[in-house]
Amino acid sequence: MTCIGKVFMQRKDFAKAIELQSGAYEIAKLSDAKLEMTASLLGLAETYVEMGDRTSAISTYRIAEKIAEEIGAKNELSNAYKGLASSYAELKDYDNAYLYQTRLTGIKDTLFVAANNRKFQALQFDYELDKREGQIELLTTDKKLQDAIIQKQKFVKNAFIAGFILIMLVAFQTLRSYFRKVRTNKLLDKQKVEIENLVLNILPAEVATELRTEGSATPRSYESVSVLFTDFKGFTQIAGGLAPKDLVAELNDFFMAFDDITVRNNLEKIKTIGDAYMCAGGIPSTNDTHPFDTVNAGLEMQE
Repeated sequence: MTCIGKVFMQRKDFAKAIELQSGAYEIAKLSDAKLEMTASLLGLAETYVEMGDRTSAISTYRIAEKIAEEIGAKNELSNAYKGLASSYAELKDYDNAYLYQTRLTGIKDTLFVAANNRKFQALQFDYELDKREGQIELLTTDKKLQDAIIQKQKFVKNAFIAGFILIMLVAFQTLRSYFRKVRTNKLLDKQKVEIENLVLNILPAEVATELRTEGSATPRSYESVSVLFTDFKGFTQIAGGLAPKDLVAELNDFFMAFDDITVRNNLEKIKTIGDAYMCAGGIPSTNDTHPFDTVNAGLEMQE
């Protein structure tokens, strides 16, 4: 955005340039990207200079100067000094103009020395590199002779290792297949037990056994059965005062107690529907006591 802002500045579209450069500064500020913040401020100050607004330019350059000093960005600091020296001179504030021109000269000298140091270090690095390459070339000749001997030894060693690895791979694959088969069988056995338990939870044991052994269950008709259906009085009001988790836990406690009562009274659980519990007597095995069993179970559930 800063670069695009400079393009609009060159086109004399100062409003658009200021909008883009200010936006770039705010974006950089959000991520605390201080180098980018400095670059945006320098671009904004330059736009103010082009507009002839030296006062705004100076205040913007000063903010950029502070951030550049904080992060040690010498190139950006040099640009800030240059802009401040020029702007103060335009406003005939020669004391500040001289001050920043002096700072600009000082930092240029620092940058010049740093650049020369980098060049010297690069030359020194190239020299050391050439020197080392010469040493490496001499060592390479000796190494080739040693490599010929070592290569023969490696061939024998590698052949032995390859044979050993091949044997180990075959053994590993055999063991892996065996353990995979064992795990698969255990998983199938576990799933079989889970399925059988699930069937027993939703079907009477007699029907579940027939379904497992025959593959299907024969429909049955009963001349006389007793059905017990429970419902909690005032459940809506109770539910309104409990958290969903607590409500489910409360119902689960009651339904587990009802399961025990059902089994104890020779009844068969049919299903639960919300807060309702349904069971029946006289199924799947017929009997003559189911009316009494159902009444007894109902009385126990009330208690």
